[in-house]
Amino acid sequence: MQKPDVDSILDGALVGRIGVSVKEQPYVVPVNFLYSEGKIYFHSASKGQMYEYMKTNPQVCFEVDEIGKTVPNADPCKFSFTYKSVIAFGKVNFVQDSAEKVRVLTKLVEKYDTEKMVNEDVTVDKLGDVAVGEITIERMTGKSNPAPQTSS
Repeated sequence: MQKPDVDSILDGALVGRIGVSVKEQPYVVPVNFLYSEGKIYFHSASKGQMYEYMKTNPQVCFEVDEIGKTVPNADPCKFSFTYKSVIAFGKVNFVQDSAEKVRVLTKLVEKYDTEKMVNEDVTVDKLGDVAVGEITIERMTGKSNPAPQTSS
């Protein structure tokens, strides 16, 4: 899959999944996220299992997908479905700078507030216990299974 396709999937997906691991115990969490300037950003609480795992082991795996249609087949072993997916591997760092946290959270609000319900800006005094993670991508793969071609 070409980089523009990978970028398009990351820009359009609403939910990503972060995989973390500590002491051979894997853990996967769905998150809202932002793909910006070649990095993946997400928000979370500044406590809890995901946060603690990432503080202990910053190596993460991040996955998004677009699921299409089921492609039935008379042969049950050839049933399939159409999809596009991206998997990124990298390290997470938690943003400490308040201004950067506000910038990222503002972009997250812009992405997800499609109904334009928010009528207040994200400000430093609203950050509270919010952690903002930044994944620096070390490598990334994309894969797709397009619809099968039909013969006429």
